[in-house]
This record gives sequence, C-alpha cells and structure tokens, in this order.
Amino acid sequence: MTTPKKPRPTRISGTWVAVLVAIVLLIFLLVFILQNLGTATVHFLWVEATLPLGVALLFGMIGGALTVALVGAARIMQLRRQARRELTKKTELAKKTGLAEKKELADKTGLADKTELAKPVPDESSSPVPPAS
Repeated sequence: MTTPKKPRPTRISGTWVAVLVAIVLLIFLLVFILQNLGTATVHFLWVEATLPLGVALLFGMIGGALTVALVGAARIMQLRRQARRELTKKTELAKKTGLAEKKELADKTGLADKTELAKPVPDESSSPVPPAS
C-alpha cells in the first residue's frame, strides 16, 4: 500500500503564514496602544510634543527598527561589494593563466569534470612503467 506524497511548501504558503503572523502582531499592537492612551510629553532635539503614551512608544519602536534595517542594509552592501571584488580578481587571474579559455573549451565539449583540462598531459618518455619489449 502506498501513502500519498505530502506536497512541498511553496513560497506563497510561506507568505500566507507571514501575513497571518503580521495580522496577529498588529492586533496585539492595537490593543497595546488602546490600553496606553494616557498622554506623555516627548522631547526630541528642539521639538516638544504631547502624544498618547502608546503612540510615543510605537514611534520609538519604529525608530529602532529603522536603525537596525539601515545597519543591516549597509552590511549587506559591504558584503556584496567585497564578493564582487573577489570575483573580479578571480576572473582577471583566470584570464592571465588561461583558465578562462580552458573553461570555455570544457563548456563546449561538455566535459563533466572541468578539472581534467587543468591536469598536465602525461609524457610517455617519463612514464614509470618501461615499454614492453
């Protein structure tokens, strides 16, 4: 007796779960704001404002999230730039040593193991096995 295969999760199903989690978090956030409607005076730089406490805390959370996102984006850009430099160096080295041409030849011939082209061709005169007489 065969058991039916369970379908693999898709990106859309993952997005659907993320949307449901976001909705639940937004409901909690709304309840938090509604329970903290007392006013608070907020001083930031030269600005003074009176807002509900829940809204002031929400602005603080948004500011923290933006700070984390900016630092993360800067790190990602730094890593991409570093990877691009390394790829450029490898490409230049391959061109200098002729590996680029060998790779093209391997692609054209369909060799499964492209490292075979990098191996030197054995010379029959330096073979350790003497020729049969």
